[in-house]
Amino acid sequence: MKKVYVIGHRNPDTDSICSAIAYANLKNQVEGNGYEAYRAGNINGETRYVLDTFGIKDPKYVSDVRPRLKDVNLNLVKGAKATDSLKSAREMMQTEKIVSLPVLDGKKMIGLVSISDVLKADMDVYDNEILAKAKTPYKNVVETLDGTLQAGDIEGYITEGKLTVSAASVDTMEEFVTAKDTVIVANREDAQIGAIQTGVQCVVVCMGTEVTDKVLELAKEKNCRIITTPYDTFTASRLICQAMPVSYIMATDTIVSFNETDFVDDVKEEMTKKRFRYFPVLNADNEFVGFISRRRILEFNKKQVILVDHNEVSQAVEGLEECEIMEIIDHHRIGSVETVSPVYFRKQPVGCTGTTSSPHCRTTRPSGRTPTTRRSSSRRRRTFSPCSNWSPTCGNTTTRTRTPGTSPHAG
Repeated sequence: MKKVYVIGHRNPDTDSICSAIAYANLKNQVEGNGYEAYRAGNINGETRYVLDTFGIKDPKYVSDVRPRLKDVNLNLVKGAKATDSLKSAREMMQTEKIVSLPVLDGKKMIGLVSISDVLKADMDVYDNEILAKAKTPYKNVVETLDGTLQAGDIEGYITEGKLTVSAASVDTMEEFVTAKDTVIVANREDAQIGAIQTGVQCVVVCMGTEVTDKVLELAKEKNCRIITTPYDTFTASRLICQAMPVSYIMATDTIVSFNETDFVDDVKEEMTKKRFRYFPVLNADNEFVGFISRRRILEFNKKQVILVDHNEVSQAVEGLEECEIMEIIDHHRIGSVETVSPVYFRKQPVGCTGTTSSPHCRTTRPSGRTPTTRRSSSRRRRTFSPCSNWSPTCGNTTTRTRTPGTSPHAG
C-alpha cells in the first residue's frame, strides 16, 4: 500500500501531534498498514511531556511535502562494471531497452556510457593499438569472440603491442608482426607457429580450428596465449575491438545527474535545458539509484495526505497544493483548502481534533464496546467509554449534563 502522510499544522501543539499519531494508528488497524504520522514543526514542552509519559515515539518531521525524485517510479538498471566489454554493455542496453548505462564501482557511479558511444567506438577504429591503449582484459576478448582459452592465463590485460590479421605468407610475417602483438590467424599451423616464434603475446585462431599439441607446447614455452573462436578472420577482426572495456569510452565530466531528494519541479526545469533522454539519479552517498526520463517524471503519483487539526493552506505544511488530500479531520473554522476530487471531511466545533475523531474510533473499536448511558431522577448523564486510540489532549471521554425540562440544545 502506498504511504499516506497523516499530518497536523505548522508550529504544532499537543492536539496536532497526538491527533496525527492516533488517527494514523486507527487507519492502520482498520484499513491496513500504510498510514504514518508526521509533524510540520518542532515539539513543544507540553507535547514532549505527554509523549514521554505515554512512551510514544515522536512523529517524523517533514518541512515540505512537494514531490521529490524518490517519489517517482525510476527506471531501475543493474549497471555495468568498468572492465565490462563494449559488447556486453550494448547487449545490456538492448535487453533493458535503454540508450544509456551507468558504470558502477560497487554501487557508486563512476561514469556513463551510451549506445552512441559504443557505436562510435565500433565504427571509428583506425588505430591498431586501440586494445593496448584501452587496457583490454583477456577475458573480454574470450567472451566477445565466443572463444575458448587453449593456452595461457585468462587474467591480465593487453597493455602493449598492436592488433594484426596475418593473411600473408610466413616468410613475410616478420615485416608486419612484432613482439607483444595480438595476431588473428586462420587454420594454418605454420602461421600460428610463426606468430608465436615472433614473440606475440596472444594468437587468435579462427574458424573453430583445433590447435595441435605442437602449437600448444610452443605457446606455453613462449608464454603466449592461444584463443580459439568459431568466427572467420573477418568477423573476428570486426568483433575484437568490442572487447575494449567501457571505462575507455565512458563519460565522466559531462554527466548531468540529480539527487533523489531533488524536487520534481526543479528537475523538470533543468531537464528542458538538456538534450539527454535519461538522467542518472543518485542518493546522498553518490550511489546510483535509477534513471529518470521525461516520460517517467510526468507519470508519477502525487503524495497522499490526511490533514488533522487544520484545514487552511496558510497553516499547512509547504507543498500541500501539489499533494492529493485524502481526508480532513478538524475542529476549527472552515478554511481555504481546495481539493481536486471529493474527500472525507469531518469537522465538529469541539475542544480538540481528538474529540472529533473519537466517534469514528468507537464505531471501529476492535473490542466492540459501545457508549453507556446512566440516568438518575434529577439529571441524565451520558458517558462515552474511551476509545482504543485515546488522545492525551482530550481524553475522548465526553460528559454532557442536562437538567430535565430543558432543551437538549440549550447552552
